[in-house]
Amino acid sequence: MDLAPWLGDSDALVELDAAHEAAWRVADSELLALCRDRLGMLLRHRTTLDAIHRARAAELRAWATSDAFDHRARAALEFTEQYVVDVAAITDEQADAVRAHLGDDAFATFVNALLVVEQRMTLELGLAAVLGEAAPA
Repeated sequence: MDLAPWLGDSDALVELDAAHEAAWRVADSELLALCRDRLGMLLRHRTTLDAIHRARAAELRAWATSDAFDHRARAALEFTEQYVVDVAAITDEQADAVRAHLGDDAFATFVNALLVVEQRMTLELGLAAVLGEAAPA
């Protein structure tokens, strides 16, 4: 969903776009894209769902047992799922598993980037639910 019709040329949209672009620039974009796709599936974010190839969606549904993902990707996907289900219930083990693959600084960057991506999806979903799918004229 394009937020511009809803937010216009507001400072909020400019800042949101800047944060979103920065998230992709500073985080491991391949890992973030994988987690973005899983986020989109879990949140039923139509724009993301429409962009995911069927084969990738099938692999992502079975990420825990699929040979398509290494330990690093599985750790990030488990963290991402728990983040969506109940962020307060993320365990030290789940965080440490991702941190072990990324290191402390890259882990913090990944979590911040995941937050930005998830919040943008949530904003889009909220606007679509409250204001309707069609953008204002």
